[in-house]
Amino acid sequence: MMQSFTVVFAHGRESGPWGTKIRVLAKVAEKIGCRVLSRDDTDNRDPELRVARLIDDVKPINGPVVLVGSSMGGYVATVASQVVRPVGLFLMAPAFGLPGYANQTPLPISRELTIVHGWDDDIVSAE
Repeated sequence: MMQSFTVVFAHGRESGPWGTKIRVLAKVAEKIGCRVLSRDDTDNRDPELRVARLIDDVKPINGPVVLVGSSMGGYVATVASQVVRPVGLFLMAPAFGLPGYANQTPLPISRELTIVHGWDDDIVSAE
């Protein structure tokens, strides 16, 4: 029997907890038996507070965790990974190196890491 994972989504600054990307990815995760949580940080634009909230939300989860983040959520998931130690990180256009973010080059810590980023992203450059 395959071990059950919990997939925790962290959305971007301008999006919400159930945007198009998250809905599509949640269906894939659920189809293979994962539990899915999508955090709502629409009340907060502070990336460091979002990191603290994510860490607090993941603490009570039993079993392996995969963190998924888009844009600011990618930054949040990466910084949180240093404490959470997820089995996987899936980052979409992670917002690294942006002004006002405490950690300009966060180190992702997980057994598996995938980063997807478009070359023509006008918010977060691929560099």
